[in-house]
Amino acid sequence: MYDPISRLSEPQPRQLAADPGHLAAFIEAWEAARISYADVLRGGVDRSDIELARDHAYRRLLDADLQIHRLGGTDAVRVVSESLEMRMSQAGSCHFKRLWSGLVPGRGH
Repeated sequence: MYDPISRLSEPQPRQLAADPGHLAAFIEAWEAARISYADVLRGGVDRSDIELARDHAYRRLLDADLQIHRLGGTDAVRVVSESLEMRMSQAGSCHFKRLWSGLVPGRGH
């Protein structure tokens, strides 16, 4: 039989709000992540952490991720990172492990 009390304790994924402004902000953050990730790839992901920290595109990528996390939660960050990895054919699957370390669930160093 269905037990409504036990369902309350299960963690629920964060849902994007139905507010069009909220959804538009999420889409803008996703697009910013896509563009800045492509720019970071062009500059090279094998650069040192210091070089990446000075890279404007990498800072935009991190800012976009924080916005995505704020708007959609950890699951949204995972979905966006997986989508960007698949779209950028020259990118290996390990890039987000380093670039968004600690922000992509289950994929930090």
